[in-house]
Amino acid sequence: MELPHLRRIVKWIVLLGVYFLVTSFCVSIVLLPLQSSLGGGYGYQNTFGFSSMAAGFLSIVNCVAPLGIIAAMMAGMAWIFNRDQQREHNSSDDFRRESLFYRYGYEINHRTLSIATQSDWDDAQTQNLARELSERIAARIRAHFSGVSLEVTNPINVTDRDKATDMREFLKIIFRSIRGSQVSHFIYHAVLGKYIVIHYMTRVRGKYRWHDVVDFVISGPVSFWFWIVDWAQNQYSVIAAISKFIGNSFDLIDLESYFEASYLVMMDETREFLKDKKLLTAELSNAINLNIIDASQNISVTNSKNVNMSGIVNAAQGMLQKLVP
Repeated sequence: MELPHLRRIVKWIVLLGVYFLVTSFCVSIVLLPLQSSLGGGYGYQNTFGFSSMAAGFLSIVNCVAPLGIIAAMMAGMAWIFNRDQQREHNSSDDFRRESLFYRYGYEINHRTLSIATQSDWDDAQTQNLARELSERIAARIRAHFSGVSLEVTNPINVTDRDKATDMREFLKIIFRSIRGSQVSHFIYHAVLGKYIVIHYMTRVRGKYRWHDVVDFVISGPVSFWFWIVDWAQNQYSVIAAISKFIGNSFDLIDLESYFEASYLVMMDETREFLKDKKLLTAELSNAINLNIIDASQNISVTNSKNVNMSGIVNAAQGMLQKLVP
């Protein structure tokens, strides 16, 4: 079993000590007037009666209550983590503002491809073409990567919570490495008159370890104030926040391999589909080739948040997902 770094253990001890001091002080302030009114405080009574019993009880409460408050805080953070796991299992992808697919880590790729349909097609034919392309890509991915940890969902329905009438369909493809990291693709077809604009989006996320969960439970009461409103609105993912790249060379190689191979398959299937539908032009073929080359050479999350390359390796070193010991 992987053990946490000594610095993390020291942080836990310090935080628990601070929690105990603060809660003890607050409890003392609350109980002091009661103890004073009983005439007992922390001293002993010469006669045994109700006042002395109450004062003794309050003294016990003064010692035990801080531990109970700390336990309740930790239990609250554990409940939030379990609830977040349920949200992830339910694939709740609705969003607000600019937080589309926030659960899946950091966006490392977003390419578009514009396709002109036949001039005599109506809107229904154009919509059907878009759906058929998603089905073809999903089937091709399943066939080519049957031996890896793969999740293909077509379609998923995503709603903008700021405009509940705006619900859109995406093809979702997730590859998971044997160490728990993942590469997620999302494909969306925007139908604009006689054109279809295909959006290919890719996100990458690390994994969380048992001590990352413990760290969240212990540190959560400090950071709670910065994310609880968004979390309550289902717009913040605890799991995505605590997931880290584990600093393993093989894991980074796997992530790059998943991205490179799957993106090539998606582009190739798009090309074949357009060829079958007699919509493939020389310009479109060149655009697909450029997308493949550009994505292969310029995908990364770096310290400056720019897209510039050496693969997903730099994502593990970036400030967006710090490698925490």
